[in-house]
Amino acid sequence: MKTRYKPAAHYLLIRPSDGHVLGRVLRGIYQASGSKPCHLEPYTGLMEVTEDSLRIRLRYGGYLTIDEPEPAEGERLQLKQVPRPVSDRSLDDPDTYRAWRDTLIYLTERGLPGRRLLQLTVSAAPFDPCPGCHDHYGFAETCTTCNGRGFVPEA
Repeated sequence: MKTRYKPAAHYLLIRPSDGHVLGRVLRGIYQASGSKPCHLEPYTGLMEVTEDSLRIRLRYGGYLTIDEPEPAEGERLQLKQVPRPVSDRSLDDPDTYRAWRDTLIYLTERGLPGRRLLQLTVSAAPFDPCPGCHDHYGFAETCTTCNGRGFVPEA
């Protein structure tokens, strides 16, 4: 099962076998539980996203496997998205988000320039696609999960 990962979101890294929280991922940077950020030890690892895998590349070598077809060693871990603090959010207004998202879709379909920067802004917004209608134009209008918007506030 492919994990949906948002680089701007905040996550807890959990060991599914016992529910133990191993650390947190804030904007793609992994910090192990109990480690305090300082100027000498700012992070434990970085998220690494490829076509077929999602894992954390540890600062001093090795990987933590989150989503990979065949994990090399160890067990698969899970990311659980947690709400970001209000001070860490951008594009909070749902109507503005919808307009920017529609503009991004238009630019992408036409192959026009400027979509990369807009993609970064839209992906940093505190919204996720609706789990009920997936923003499908044929279903979104009558969807009771998102009330016709096509997206919901992030978890």
